[in-house]
Amino acid sequence: MNTVKIVRIPRLSMGGAMLLLAALFAASCSKAADPKDREKELSYLRCVVPESLLEFAHVEVSAIENITIVGERAGQHLGLHLLPGQKKKNSGIRAEITVNYPFQPGDTTRYAWRFNP
Repeated sequence: MNTVKIVRIPRLSMGGAMLLLAALFAASCSKAADPKDREKELSYLRCVVPESLLEFAHVEVSAIENITIVGERAGQHLGLHLLPGQKKKNSGIRAEITVNYPFQPGDTTRYAWRFNP
């Protein structure tokens, strides 16, 4: 099991804070997410994320081809795939699950993962 120490992020300057606010405002003005998209995302997440963390969890893939459910019932897991030439997601080539839990400075987080061939 791996351990991550949550650290305090330095205070932003006034210019940095204004830039962050502008970015957040621009993001909030973009088109609203389709509820069907979130339901599809949750169908993947339920395979690997406990119900108590679903509200904080997201799938980050460029295309539906980057993710698949493997196995059945209790034996289910996710297959995350990177494909040559795929478009970027959040400035990078990725296929991942994120859990954006509201941690506090000083919290310790433990997590585990396993790669299946």
